[in-house]
Amino acid sequence: MIPAVEARDVARPKHVLCRPCSEPELRRAQAASAWGPVGVVWSGRGLCCLLLPGEPSAGRRGVLWSAARTARDLAELPPWFSELSVWIAASLAGEARARPELPLDFEPAGSTPFQRAVYAATARIPRGALRSYGEVARAVGRPPSAARAVGGALARNPVPLYVPCHRVVGRRGALTGFSAPGGLGTKRRLLALEGAPSAPERWGGSASGAVGARCSRRAARAGNRSARAARPAPGSSAGSG
Repeated sequence: MIPAVEARDVARPKHVLCRPCSEPELRRAQAASAWGPVGVVWSGRGLCCLLLPGEPSAGRRGVLWSAARTARDLAELPPWFSELSVWIAASLAGEARARPELPLDFEPAGSTPFQRAVYAATARIPRGALRSYGEVARAVGRPPSAARAVGGALARNPVPLYVPCHRVVGRRGALTGFSAPGGLGTKRRLLALEGAPSAPERWGGSASGAVGARCSRRAARAGNRSARAARPAPGSSAGSG
């Protein structure tokens, strides 16, 4: 669960990359949703982290939450908080709503330039669509062989849902790891809310990009095999009597 603790009660973990003390401190608040409260962490520069309900306090995102101070009143909320809250509630209720353009601050999470490029490419994946890890690698100027590095970057995504890493799948369309609470079950649930099939590896032509093309070719081959099996053998009649 999202730990309800104040920053002064928690020793700042040594492994978290944090700003110098002279920089603005992190703040936090919760946004209501049908799934439960979603944790929001921000700095003076923008959104830093989102925590889906059930996020463990020992995880990467939970550590950022623990390092932040709870906003005391509405005056401490960023100007974009209300818009983000409405979007979160709509997204987790299965409603299609344009994602708000927000300032992002990946410094507290220690995101590398490569990871930030992966997040930017992933954020461009439309609702209800899928991309493979290899396709995301190509989108950031890397060869498809960098798919594993893309997966590693998405496993460290500090803003799941806002950067929709649940829309990235394996090379053959199979669902793979998801770092948010609930793992693959949550990934399937998010895709279902967006109107995507729960088993992309079995998709036909409705899948997007190279994933859809591969699935379509497999479906066509299966159809050809079935047609050949249904043909009557030479010299035999199609029916009896």
